[in-house]
Amino acid sequence: MSTGGRRTRERRGGRVPTVALVTTGLLAALLTPALVAAPSGAVGPPRVGGAVVEYRFDEGSGTTVGDTGGTGTPLDLTITNPATATWGPDGLTVADTVITSPGPATKVIDAATTSGELTVEAWITPTNTTQGGPARIVSNANDPFARNFMLGQGLYGRLPDDVYDLRTRTTSTPGGTPTLATAAGTATTTLTHVAMTRASDGTRTLYLDGIAQTSDTTGGTLANWDPTYPLTIANTTDGTRPWTGTLCLVAIYDRALTPTDITTNHTAGCQRGPQPNRAPIHDPIPDRIDTVGLPVAVSPSAVDPDGDRDPHGPPRGGGGPGDRHPHRAAGTPGVPHGGP
Repeated sequence: MSTGGRRTRERRGGRVPTVALVTTGLLAALLTPALVAAPSGAVGPPRVGGAVVEYRFDEGSGTTVGDTGGTGTPLDLTITNPATATWGPDGLTVADTVITSPGPATKVIDAATTSGELTVEAWITPTNTTQGGPARIVSNANDPFARNFMLGQGLYGRLPDDVYDLRTRTTSTPGGTPTLATAAGTATTTLTHVAMTRASDGTRTLYLDGIAQTSDTTGGTLANWDPTYPLTIANTTDGTRPWTGTLCLVAIYDRALTPTDITTNHTAGCQRGPQPNRAPIHDPIPDRIDTVGLPVAVSPSAVDPDGDRDPHGPPRGGGGPGDRHPHRAAGTPGVPHGGP
């Protein structure tokens, strides 16, 4: 290799070996074509990764809301009353329906009880600001009175309905109360990013559009969560606490997202469809000098955070041990090739 190299002149008394400087810039140039970005229909920067479940409400038809979180076995949800749910360009508009998992939300419950932390976020557009009870946006519950957690809109009795609120069950608060709510007037009929977090030290925080609105601290742990409860969106399982509006995105994490994480997801917006593509990350290799004309042994490698397929890798259907990217040395990991 002589790219980026330097040469010395012949001098009296013998020839000085010609050398070439191999730089990491060259390696990056070789690697970059290997991880061509797949086209993406999404807009905005990437969201914070690692969601246990994520629902984008972009199916456009049918009675299934798919889990696109990418963690473990997908926890898909079923729309039990499709007559009151309408697919549209902004997501799924619901009125007096129940969207629920067919069985326990085991991977959500196990992840949260192990970490002792939780984040539930939703991009929603309420139909009105007069629904209460609270109206259930997202919950892991068996009925209106037994829950592991709840993110809702409105309160009850003579308390205001134009608020967002949360409840979390712990060993010190088995009923999930006290309820933590935002100030009156904070719920509107515009597209809103709502997020609730519960940290391992018991701190609970409610965010609206990336800004913390209120917080408190409750004792106990999540060890007493009931492992049999399903995950339900837009209602309780018995249909008595309906939430009305348009759902664009719901995600649950097994950690309390930081204020910076919440800002990142708010800035990303309500993305529907594939995530924006991120550039490959090249493994660092130090600069080196080798004699021109002799083989240069390097093992460049890279990791693609989006898992994009390598169009220069083995052919569709796999390949033999000799099928590798022409710019990779033997034994260097590559990205599996597949169809579009």
